Amino acid sequence: MRFRSSPIVVALPLMCLLHSSECRAAREIAGEDVDQAEAAGLHTYVSQVADALEKKETGLRTFLQLSVRPVFDGAGAESYTARLGYLLKLWGDHDFAVVLKGESDAVKREIIRRLDEYAIDQHIRKYPETTALAEHDTIRSKPRSK
Repeated sequence: MRFRSSPIVVALPLMCLLHSSECRAAREIAGEDVDQAEAAGLHTYVSQVADALEKKETGLRTFLQLSVRPVFDGAGAESYTARLGYLLKLWGDHDFAVVLKGESDAVKREIIRRLDEYAIDQHIRKYPETTALAEHDTIRSKPRSK
């Protein structure tokens, strides 16, 4: 992990920094998605991710809503999508689906698209409630016709 000066980390409460294991994990949140979020002016991204990791609905909801904003590309999009897959696993199918169900159709479609991209068949079997919330656009390779 590289060291960066960040107003996001400085904004975390002192008690949080000293005592909570979840908050310690939040301080360690780093990656291209964090860099790109900061560059886009989303200075609360790390705290939103920390809230999602603490299973706070508002944190997950805000994280999901970022999927339809033009914030992440390239490595940042990959990092965001990997974090999304981790949050699905952490929250579990039912709880994640409850939050996602309350989002717009555009957010649902984008989250399912990213999950399809992240782990095509694995999440469909493990997370049926979540994957049932939107159509799947993943195109699978077909044999070439001669």
